[in-house]
Amino acid sequence: MGKLFSYDSGIIRTLNKIVDCVFLNFLWILFSIPIVTAGAATTALYYTANKVIRHDRSHVWREFWHAFKTNFKQSTIVWLLMMVAYWLLISNCLFFVKMVPNKAMLIFNIISICLVVIWMLQVFPHIARFENKLKAIMKNCALMGIRHILRSLLLLLLFAVAIVLLFMWPILIFVLPTLYMVIASFVLESMYEKYMSEEDLESEEERNRVFYN
Repeated sequence: MGKLFSYDSGIIRTLNKIVDCVFLNFLWILFSIPIVTAGAATTALYYTANKVIRHDRSHVWREFWHAFKTNFKQSTIVWLLMMVAYWLLISNCLFFVKMVPNKAMLIFNIISICLVVIWMLQVFPHIARFENKLKAIMKNCALMGIRHILRSLLLLLLFAVAIVLLFMWPILIFVLPTLYMVIASFVLESMYEKYMSEEDLESEEERNRVFYN
């Protein structure tokens, strides 16, 4: 019985994961409340979900705060640009529905929104994982999104499912964002590995060894 509830037992480790997920979601919501900081919070969410929740490295608050402040400038610029793009595209959709009905232009704008979402689902994790100039990050994410179109569509599908689940059960906001990021990390990290050297991959594998073994 003592071993069952020891710190290294499966039950305790599972409970710790659940607590970490809830705490990470709380931080993401809290740091996203000013709206303008939501991009940096999302970058920190991916960084922490991948490093702490998935690979058992370090602690939630330490890694979230580190990623948030380190990537704040780049993430915020991207987030603001993205909000402008969404506003323009959604405004166009409403215009071609109510003011000047045009199915072709409506479909074009809907496809454009989907492409921006796909790009968004990659750009914040990319900022979290790699150091680069903002222009290069935006370009790389666009090219990778096209080159790995099946993975991009899978990310879009996972995101759509998460949105639907949140509409059905809003309470999931306290755990679903982290779960999405953990699942998405399997898709994204397998893609990133194709662009990493053998030395980088070996270092990454060594860092990601679970400390409980």
